[in-house]
Amino acid sequence: METFGKVCFTLITMVITALIGGFVFQTLWGWFIVPTFTMQPMTLIQAIGTSFFINYLKMNLGKKSDDEFSMEFVLKALVMSVVMALFVLGLGWVITLFM
Repeated sequence: METFGKVCFTLITMVITALIGGFVFQTLWGWFIVPTFTMQPMTLIQAIGTSFFINYLKMNLGKKSDDEFSMEFVLKALVMSVVMALFVLGLGWVITLFM
């Protein structure tokens, strides 16, 4: 049962991370790309898909991680994802103040 809980927690964390990343990508797209290149705004689903595609291109399959899978590792990844998203979104907002 403990393994099932870990799998569910990991899947929920992945969904939350994807939603947050997609929201940040969509917002930054709307702030910078749309006015600069007169392009269409992006939906959340398009932003999540594009974010997945970019992460796929950046993926390093040869990298070996010494970190063992644990709930702490997944929770740290979630917290870091949220903190980085807020940081990038805040930095983007500051830049829009100078436009």
